[in-house]
Amino acid sequence: INAEYGMGGGIWVESIHGSGSTFNFEIRTHPAPKEKLPITVRPSTKLLSSKRILIVASNMAICRTLKKQLESWDAIVYTVRNDTESLLLLEREVDINIVLCDLKLALPQGSEHLLNLIHSIPRYSCLPMIALVPLNEKPETFRNVFSDIIVKPVK
Repeated sequence: INAEYGMGGGIWVESIHGSGSTFNFEIRTHPAPKEKLPITVRPSTKLLSSKRILIVASNMAICRTLKKQLESWDAIVYTVRNDTESLLLLEREVDINIVLCDLKLALPQGSEHLLNLIHSIPRYSCLPMIALVPLNEKPETFRNVFSDIIVKPVK
């Protein structure tokens, strides 16, 4: 609370009985420099250009959102809903570079089972598997199972 006073500002509350309260704060700052700074809104598309990415998620909204974003970075994206579709795609000699797997995948054995199935195919034994983890899950729990974790802000 002392930070706003140290910056030449203040903090106060306006309250009306029965209607609620409004908390206010004020800080003093200096104007930003007039120079224009470069703004990067997209990562280098070269990183994912022509990479084949498999998205495994039973929620098609997640598939569509990720597919649209990855394709904007020139990746080649395949989407499937379950382990059976995943294995059929991988057995067709499609050369996949990365798998994004929804941790809440509707599989009786769970998404770790899918990881083990995919890694049982010799040419995919070292395939990077990235888990899509909901905000309310503890991602540290899955770091020893998956290559990496992406926290998804959608259900």
